[in-house]
Amino acid sequence: MNVDDICVHWTISTFDRQLKGQLSARHYILDWTKASENEQIEIMNILGISSAPPKQKSNEMWTKSETFSVGATKPDERMLRFRRMFVEKPVEEISKKANSVGKRHSVFENVNLNREYYEDETGREISMREIIQITHGSNYITFDVEGIVQLGSCTISARETWTIDKANTLFNFIQVVRLILGSSWAQKKSSITTYRKDKTEALDCDFPTVENMSAILILFRQLYASDKLMEKACEVYKEHSSNITKKSWIDHCLNNFKQIIDSEPGFFHLLQGCTVKQLFEAFLYGTGMVHSPCDRNLENRNRLSGLVRQYGREKVIMAVNISFWNVLECAGGLFRVIKQDYERWIKQDGCVGSDMFDIYSLLQSHEIK
Repeated sequence: MNVDDICVHWTISTFDRQLKGQLSARHYILDWTKASENEQIEIMNILGISSAPPKQKSNEMWTKSETFSVGATKPDERMLRFRRMFVEKPVEEISKKANSVGKRHSVFENVNLNREYYEDETGREISMREIIQITHGSNYITFDVEGIVQLGSCTISARETWTIDKANTLFNFIQVVRLILGSSWAQKKSSITTYRKDKTEALDCDFPTVENMSAILILFRQLYASDKLMEKACEVYKEHSSNITKKSWIDHCLNNFKQIIDSEPGFFHLLQGCTVKQLFEAFLYGTGMVHSPCDRNLENRNRLSGLVRQYGREKVIMAVNISFWNVLECAGGLFRVIKQDYERWIKQDGCVGSDMFDIYSLLQSHEIK
């Protein structure tokens, strides 16, 4: 595979000293011309991209194809060595490049380090400690999760209103997200490769299995649907957290989550005229994976059928998986912060804990020794 066919995208959280109190996301694309041949090979190895030419369909020559993937990417800090080769681009330009037609084979990969990474407005790496020092006295800062976790656990506030029900809400949220993070679905990438020959188009896809998907559907449903587990957990946490910065960060995360649910699916706008919530409900209820068929699910069945007819089943399922990952990104950050303080409130502050069963302990196998 030629490097000209590969687009490497890197989103970097950037702190601008002139805009104290905020972290903004800047988008960068790898300029392969800045890399030597050996460096190009090393980058491809880090990203897990084969240098072999893309496979052909049957015995015919299929050309001009692109691959989109989403899912668990093995983190690798070695990419920092090639930071100078990345050029900032407007997100609209990146999206347009991804959606353009008639181009050669393109693989879109995202850089993933094994830690939180920040830069200042000059492109220099900056630590969360430096950001906190610079913004000392500011009322609000949009920290990433690593900076919030590094603040440490905080004591419980409004202890007199703490109840078993509130403990259950936080415990339930922690357990649901833990199950998703540890699921087979979360270990699997989803990808679509489009092959073209003249005016003919063919798709290859690689998705989690039915068993992988069915295991996490009811868990995601708890986060966004009528259970409103994500929102309830945030409200309980904010009521009892004694740290103002953490509570502001929780608000920021919850707002991001709501925006995702109410927006069109996916970074590359795979589907239009449909929100993530509508897509989730069409998939969960339209397939009968969550509830058996009934009249009130007719709208969801019709929406799913319409989306599959318009976009093809591959793009619909890709949009479902991308949206699940976007939701999990929000939930995963909240999980780390809420778990950190919930455990302190129960173990150190002496608050009553949940009376729900820990599913991992309940189902644990053991042998008599």
